[in-house]
Amino acid sequence: MFCPNGISGTLMANATSQAVDISTADPETGALRLLGSTGIVPFVKFGDSTVVATPNDMRVSPNAENFKIPVGATHFAIVTASGSLAVSYTVGQDA
Repeated sequence: MFCPNGISGTLMANATSQAVDISTADPETGALRLLGSTGIVPFVKFGDSTVVATPNDMRVSPNAENFKIPVGATHFAIVTASGSLAVSYTVGQDA
């Protein structure tokens, strides 16, 4: 079960990778929930402040999807192959 407990917001994902700071996430149980707003597919990648996502990274399903934040990751990056869409994100814990 996902329990929100941290950073949340909305960003416009497009063909230029954008990174978001999630360094306050719990390193043991940190999770990220992503929710897109259109049929355009975003892709996500975790890493440090220099992380760059590409369309070869993890595909985000059209519905809300939870990702376990990898140990050591301080940022996530999001990108689309083409077009743009609003993506809501929330940092929390998977219980």
